[in-house]
Amino acid sequence: MPPTPPPTATERKDVLTALSTWLGSVLNDVLRAFADVEGASLIFAEQGWTGGTPVLPAQLLSRLDQEAQAGSDPAMRAAESFGEVLVAISALGDALIAASGSQAGGVSALELLADYLDFVMSMRLREDVPALWAILMFQSWLESERQNAPASVLPESSSGAARVLTA
Repeated sequence: MPPTPPPTATERKDVLTALSTWLGSVLNDVLRAFADVEGASLIFAEQGWTGGTPVLPAQLLSRLDQEAQAGSDPAMRAAESFGEVLVAISALGDALIAASGSQAGGVSALELLADYLDFVMSMRLREDVPALWAILMFQSWLESERQNAPASVLPESSSGAARVLTA
């Protein structure tokens, strides 16, 4: 059987476009939650946010309008570039930093953004690709069990020395 040829530039671009589109839709979920006055205050309070409610820039809110006009038909949605998604995430981070003011305690603006993006991506992965999500959760559970196991229970390394975990 001949070896599989490497992906072409078009195939690589398709993967990046798919990733950009998926990450853009995750960002839109985050924006919808942050744009909801009541929901955003609950999200911020749960995370320990002591800053003010961020004012989302118009270009971020226009993303939601564009998504609503495109509907759920993927053919109707224009694929956005990875750079556009990163610029939008950066603008959201800037809005959160501006809203944080001079907060001394609590969670920082970028920690809040990172935690919420992580949460939304995990939930989206759970909905879109449940088998992959289950494998990743199982791997995470195994790693936590391995870290919590006593050194005497862990297998020996390839050199024969017992593995010792550091806390």
